[in-house]
Amino acid sequence: MFYFKDYVTRYNIDNQLPHYKIIARDNILLIDGPDYRICTYGWPDNRVTVANKITGVNTIKRFGATGRNMCETFLKSCLEVLGVEFPEEE
Repeated sequence: MFYFKDYVTRYNIDNQLPHYKIIARDNILLIDGPDYRICTYGWPDNRVTVANKITGVNTIKRFGATGRNMCETFLKSCLEVLGVEFPEEE
């Protein structure tokens, strides 16, 4: 995955999660809130780390250089848990 700045803008993530701190660069996305932290690293790792601050459970999923679609699907599922809505047509 690349261009996380554009990803945040395209899906309006910063406005959908007003109480979260969002840092988006071209190859990294960090979303930090009171109960969850999601950090996504782009190519070549295509890695998503999720920290549940309430339970203390951490999850790391690494999809590798060819796992862009799986990485994006997992990231979207994590963001949907936080309340981000994605358009149906995609």
